[in-house]
Parts: sequence; structure tokens; C-alpha cells
Amino acid sequence: TYRMYSSITTQNAVITGNKIKNNTICGTTAAATSYGMFNGAGTFTCNFSNNEVSNNYLPSTLAHSMYGMYNSATAPVMDFNNNLVTGNSSNGTGTLYGIYYTASAPLGSTVNINNNTVTNLQKLTATGTGSIYGIYQASTPQGTLNINNNTVTGFSSAAATLIAGIYQGGTPANFININNNKVGNFTNAGVSTMYGIYSSATTTTQLNLSQDSVFNLTSAGSTIYGMYFT
Repeated sequence: TYRMYSSITTQNAVITGNKIKNNTICGTTAAATSYGMFNGAGTFTCNFSNNEVSNNYLPSTLAHSMYGMYNSATAPVMDFNNNLVTGNSSNGTGTLYGIYYTASAPLGSTVNINNNTVTNLQKLTATGTGSIYGIYQASTPQGTLNINNNTVTGFSSAAATLIAGIYQGGTPANFININNNKVGNFTNAGVSTMYGIYSSATTTTQLNLSQDSVFNLTSAGSTIYGMYFT
């Protein structure tokens, strides 16, 4: 299910000021994938800003993953700024993402994931053993990746759910800046790993971190990492 889908071939994409709110995938046996906003448009530039995905609900107890905002644009100038993802919840074993970016932007690119707010993502029942990620970067852009000034707070689960606030899972070749983010108020009723900020930077990457806050991470017996760097 796509509430808003854009994947045309265009040089420049501007996706701003949209709201996806109060939607439910009915039934408890849905086992596919749902998206609030999906974008793959933008060859040269992409401005994905000032959008809202809020209060959407997935009652399925199966492996149905749910993305608030999903962006796979390969634009070398990428602004993913000032978006709001809040109040989304699910019950199943699928993964719940707030903001998900996966694109291999070219050498010299600048990818900005800044000033976003991702709050109150929830797994509501004991069947919700899938993961919760606030901001997830999964690609390998070759340039500068900025993840700055974001607020990622208020995640909770009634099950054994992996929870991560900011998860930089790709391997950018050049520079990663993770600065002045506020991550915290996570609770987990089951035994599973919890991360405030995670980065998979390699020896070819310059990783810069400053003024990040990680606070109030609570879990029932699992391993908790405030900041984790591979």
C-alpha cells in the first residue's frame, strides 16, 4: 500500500507540505509492506521537506513492515529536512520505520537529513517483535552525509523489539556528520537490543559527532547502547 508514490524520471523533485494522516490497514493478517510517502524521483536535486506522516495504524500481527517516509532518490543534492513522523503504530513482526533513506548518491554528493522530528512510534502488543527505527540510512552515498538537529523520541514496545533512534547502516566513502541530535525516551517490555545512535562508518570514512544527546533508554534485560560505532 502506497499512500503517496512518486517515482517518475525527473531531474529535480520538490515534495513539500504533504500530510498523510489517520490511515489504517484493516485486518490482522496483512503480510506485505505499507508506505506513508514513497519517493524515488530526482536525478539532480531532491527537496523532500515539511511533510507529515502521523497517526497511522497497522493492526496485523504478521510480518508486515511499515515505512513512514521512504526515499530512494539518487540526487547528488538531497535535502530531507523539517519533516514530521509521529504517532504511528503497529502490532506485528514486521519493521516499523520513521524515515528511511536508501540511495547510492554519486561522488561529491551532499545528503542532508536535518531538523526532522520522529516521535511516538509504537509496537502495541506482545506480537510486535519486529524492529523500530526512527531515522534509518541504508545506502552508500559517496560524499557528505549530514544527520543533524533531529529529534527522535518516545518509542515504546510491549514486545521484544529492537529499537534504534538514529541508525546509519550504510558505508559512505567520505564524510558523516551526526551532530546536535536529541534521542531518547525509549522503553521496551521484552528482551532485545536498543541503540540510541548507531553508525557503521568504516576506516575510509571521517565520522564527526558533537553535541548529541542520548537519554532515558529503558529495557527489560536487554543490551543497551547509547552510542555504537563499528
